[in-house]
Amino acid sequence: MIFSVVIVLEILLSYLVKTFWGLSNITQFLLVCINTVIFLFLMNKNQKMTKRQKIILILALLTRIGLLLVDEFIHRIPFNSGDADRFDEMATQIANDMGLLKSEEYLYGGMYSKLLGILYYAMGNARFFAQSINVFLGMGTIYLLFYLLNTRKFKMQKVELFLEILIAFFPFTILFSICLLRESIMIFLIIFSLKTCIDYIESKKVYPILISFVSVILATTFHSGNIFIIVGYVLIFSFYEQEEKKFGASFKNIMKCFVVTCIIIAINMMFSNVLANKFTRQIKNNNKIENQVDTAHGSITQTTHEMKQTQKQSKFQMILKNNPITKAIETTARGDSAYIGGRTVNNFAQFVLYSMEKVFYFMFSPLPWDWRGLTDALVFLMDSMLYIIFLIDTLFHIRKQNKTNGLILLFLVFGIALSIALYSIGTFNAGTALRHRHKFLYYIIILNVLTHTKKESEEMNA
Repeated sequence: MIFSVVIVLEILLSYLVKTFWGLSNITQFLLVCINTVIFLFLMNKNQKMTKRQKIILILALLTRIGLLLVDEFIHRIPFNSGDADRFDEMATQIANDMGLLKSEEYLYGGMYSKLLGILYYAMGNARFFAQSINVFLGMGTIYLLFYLLNTRKFKMQKVELFLEILIAFFPFTILFSICLLRESIMIFLIIFSLKTCIDYIESKKVYPILISFVSVILATTFHSGNIFIIVGYVLIFSFYEQEEKKFGASFKNIMKCFVVTCIIIAINMMFSNVLANKFTRQIKNNNKIENQVDTAHGSITQTTHEMKQTQKQSKFQMILKNNPITKAIETTARGDSAYIGGRTVNNFAQFVLYSMEKVFYFMFSPLPWDWRGLTDALVFLMDSMLYIIFLIDTLFHIRKQNKTNGLILLFLVFGIALSIALYSIGTFNAGTALRHRHKFLYYIIILNVLTHTKKESEEMNA
């Protein structure tokens, strides 16, 4: 919290300096150095972290700051191009025309580009400073994960050490936290939502689960695919009884679930341009197509039963083909690492089949039969295998939990699975899949930890 206030004050001060004296790139560099020192100081004062964790955090931060400097002054690191450059360009446009913030037209990058635009307006082209914010958000995520690990009792300390090193130094984690991408802020919000949900389960307070809801909704403003994470939290909030520490399906709990679901749907509908921008844009396009089909059909008089049936089928296929979800499946392969492209969806059964296939590829690509060389093989061994191991182990050990813990974990898995499915439908190649599924890596790791460990003083539930 203190560090967040420091960042905001720096942005406000930079705006004043830029307005009256101008702001140089050196100033951004100095601010990043100051923030690094402040972060290290605050972390050292934290009493909830072990000495070992503090050392790991220091090394993790210095590694990221070092690569940030390499990216800025020597050569762009992997993943810090493409979308990152487009976010930068869009933010520059917004900074030069702040009226774009009120525009109803889609802006590339949505909420993230708007926030960058405000930052650029205050500080000038502040890509280096913006990337440093992502670094500190990434460090905040690591802190939350270490906090969660500290609340668990491990049978083997070596396992805890392995997880700490994996969390802090996983290569793709480091790269994504440095790039000008949305991943850092979304991962932070997702893990924060999980942390507060666990706080709700292990306490008798209500506000932690409400914070979980807000965190997921905030994450959804950056990408619509995050929204279904909230489903698991809604089920836990509705049916988990804190006093008895067990689940119940009473009329009161069912009504609670209904009311909360209605509220969330209402919020999503009220702010659909922000929370479901990607889908509302596609739906608008589909409405135009449907209107064109209706107009064309209305201008033709057909009398035979066969012609009417053909007409209905043609209209159905046109709508299905341009549906915002099935449209994503019926797409030609994109990029060198593309997978299962060129599929055609004509009915619901095919939609389900191809959706399952896309989820599989999304989570584990590049698969061996699609390898183009050594790089793909290394990515599979370093990244894909990690998901395979943690997912299989988690699902296997959920079966060994008592009823209450098992339901908690199943509800959390259900919510994350829905979001993964949503992401996978709109993802077409291994490179994009690697970046998108990374949002769920830490979540899956913590779920795995919960299946193997007890609370520091007792089990997650007695």
